[in-house]
Amino acid sequence: MHNSAGHCLTEYRDLAYMKPVDLVRKIVKHPRAPDFSHTIDPTEIFLFRYSALTWNSHRIHYDSPYARSVEGHPGLLVHGPLTCTMLLQFLYANMPPGLALKSFDYRAISPAYCQQKMTLNGRWMQQQQKGYNRSTGDDASVLCELWATNNEDGIAMKGVATLVPLLHS
Repeated sequence: MHNSAGHCLTEYRDLAYMKPVDLVRKIVKHPRAPDFSHTIDPTEIFLFRYSALTWNSHRIHYDSPYARSVEGHPGLLVHGPLTCTMLLQFLYANMPPGLALKSFDYRAISPAYCQQKMTLNGRWMQQQQKGYNRSTGDDASVLCELWATNNEDGIAMKGVATLVPLLHS
């Protein structure tokens, strides 16, 4: 992706499509408490709008009878990319000034469903190298672990964001 300053974004994805499996959701709890969190209840309209915005026509995100009777889900499935987008927006709302996102490596673990509690969580990890210091302008990166939990407090998605100091011209 490019903007007026030139190249600004590169996205790499590794997608793994698997054979159908038992839809019993595995509940993996996070071993540590978050430094910051926010709970939401994804609605049908929210999922439908995201489907429309991303041209995603898979019915498991907007057709509840289909999701239940054909695909075997207990309700509408929250999009993986939507969960990722919410985690990144949550990070932006909670990150210290003077930092920018360099990368985000994430993985979906277990499904999250519409109209069921979903909690976004973040935890600051150890800083890499010497650590970010605004007064000295040290350019070491800062890591933030992000994860979303479903209504059973199991991890739905987890990842690590790498933040670096903003470049000022």
